[in-house]
Amino acid sequence: MINDGVVKGDYGRNNFIMKDMTGKNLLIFGSSRAIHHYDPEIMGDALDLTCYNCGEDGMGIILSFCRFNAVLKRYTPKMIIYDIEVSYDLAKDDNAKYLGKLNMFYPDNELEQVYNDVSATEKYKMMSHLYRFNSQLAEIFIQRVSSSPEYARDATFYPLTGRLNYMPKLPRPYDIDVDSLKVKYLNLFISKCKEHQIQLFFAVSPKFLMRQDRELSILKEICFQRKIPLLNHYNDTTFTLHRELFVDPVHLNLEGSKEYSKVISSEIKNYIKR
Repeated sequence: MINDGVVKGDYGRNNFIMKDMTGKNLLIFGSSRAIHHYDPEIMGDALDLTCYNCGEDGMGIILSFCRFNAVLKRYTPKMIIYDIEVSYDLAKDDNAKYLGKLNMFYPDNELEQVYNDVSATEKYKMMSHLYRFNSQLAEIFIQRVSSSPEYARDATFYPLTGRLNYMPKLPRPYDIDVDSLKVKYLNLFISKCKEHQIQLFFAVSPKFLMRQDRELSILKEICFQRKIPLLNHYNDTTFTLHRELFVDPVHLNLEGSKEYSKVISSEIKNYIKR
């Protein structure tokens, strides 16, 4: 039987963030390293804030900005932690792929400008309702009839289990080809936080064996210029030298994410006390 009004799974969570979520004082944004690394229960308890994790696998600033903008139409959170992933938040890419989870909401939530910035042809594609839902129809149907007890309001943390069982190659230093559009939306994200007096922290969670952070130079420059705290644990040996804390070279496992959530919470508490 179809459970009308019950939102489950990825579709329900996306819909919840864009249209319904309210009252959460601490929001976490970013890619898979956000949704898998930041435990809202640990962080909410430590910082005495209600917390929701808005991270999304394989996504970055294009989706995060639009989700944040939608939230601001309903209420103003007190604090945001944005976990930066270079590939999705700074480096050049096919930005059209980040619009998929936004298609069903177009043109609501001021999405038209974002779509125009990403691609001049997207607005014409959006004239077709079939195009908007094409890749999600099966997923939506399955999740609407599912008996799964997972509700969108609770689907806020997806820890990864298991341990990295091989020794990967040592990561090489590299310079990124910076995407000016992503930098634009990172700056717009910052500006909206300042406008609404929201405390924003950029964070970079650990990667296994990472020994340098040259690819973060543009992020450091943005944080310096805009006076945004940067919690940089990218090459933090507390984590990066401990294979038992990772499930793969770029993701912490459950044990690692819980420890990292405690470290970040403590760091933020100390920063606030200054």
